Amino acid sequence: MALVLTGLLAFFVPRALWAVILLFVCSRVRSFREMTPADAAGLLRRNAVYLVLPGYALLTSFWAIEPEAAAKSALKFLFYVPLGILVVFVAQRVPDATRTRLFVWSGAGLCVALIAVLIDVAAEGGLSIHFRSSLKFAHIYNRGAAVLACIVLPNVVALWRTGHRFLPAALTGLAAITIFVLASEAAKLAVVCAAIVLVLVCRFPGMFRAVVALALISIVAMPALFASPASDRALCSLSKYQFSAVHRVLIYEFSVRTILERPVVGWGMNSSRSVPNGKARAYLPECDFPDVRRGRLDMGQLMPLHPHNGALQTWLELGAIGIVLLTGTLGLMLYRAARRAAREDLGLVAGVFTSGFIIFNTSFGMWQSWLWFAAILTCAYLTLALRERRPPNG
Repeated sequence: MALVLTGLLAFFVPRALWAVILLFVCSRVRSFREMTPADAAGLLRRNAVYLVLPGYALLTSFWAIEPEAAAKSALKFLFYVPLGILVVFVAQRVPDATRTRLFVWSGAGLCVALIAVLIDVAAEGGLSIHFRSSLKFAHIYNRGAAVLACIVLPNVVALWRTGHRFLPAALTGLAAITIFVLASEAAKLAVVCAAIVLVLVCRFPGMFRAVVALALISIVAMPALFASPASDRALCSLSKYQFSAVHRVLIYEFSVRTILERPVVGWGMNSSRSVPNGKARAYLPECDFPDVRRGRLDMGQLMPLHPHNGALQTWLELGAIGIVLLTGTLGLMLYRAARRAAREDLGLVAGVFTSGFIIFNTSFGMWQSWLWFAAILTCAYLTLALRERRPPNG
């Protein structure tokens, strides 16, 4: 029952999420023993299209600012995608009775992890200080909150369907309290939007296509949203409500200017950290607020390692070609998931996609290993939670 470790690792050692994936795959060795050569060939043929994007990412290392670092990141990406395909393949072949046990163990593990996190927050780091240190205790659980926002929905839905009532209710309550106690605004936004989308698409299944289309269009159009610089008045007004958001807007605007220099092929894989002028300082304009000292405030670098937005980072590094491949890949994945899932599960697919979309586009670097391991686990949870579409007469 490897999935019992997901919560604890997500919050306390997120880089070790690969261990959950490894244990899960190893626990289902029977799936590979039952494969015939024809099955393996069919699996490769059906999923080869997913390798085009990482393959192009590897190609961009030839013109990247730091070719060696770009090739290294691309090769990791080229590993993550087949790993995700493998995990989904295994999850599809888990028997229904085993799925129930997996979700019970996973739900229990998540509850234990969330209780530990809440105790640690109440003790101001009294637990976590023994095995890691951080100058920003309020933010050390941001990664765990992001993972939780992505995986809590399939866990709760699957547990509820098994007939359990206390465990999904406890998981829902603990997850909500934890996410809103922690500092991650991205996780808060993700879990709220995912819940809304789940309810809407469950009530109106036809909205599934609209949700997917809106997300894919926003990926393509993301640079247009920040093509015109925000006025000083707008930035000053924003700083009154969310001071850090001003820096994020300035990062996005700089990203768009940099994208426009190489819009078709991009700057190369993982080049965000080294683009020209990226280390220049971003300043808040002079704002006349009683609680803010006069004069421009230094907000930090214009490009602190990455744009904190997956769509803009893809545009910046892989260009329009990468964006076409990314949206095509996501569209194909969602089409296949919707075709396989029962109609009443379209809301769950849309909700999980919404949470992942928000997490990837509001906070973290696109190519961080822990984030891709979290995405793979999310795909596994969603696959395990879905009920397959039945024939009309069956």
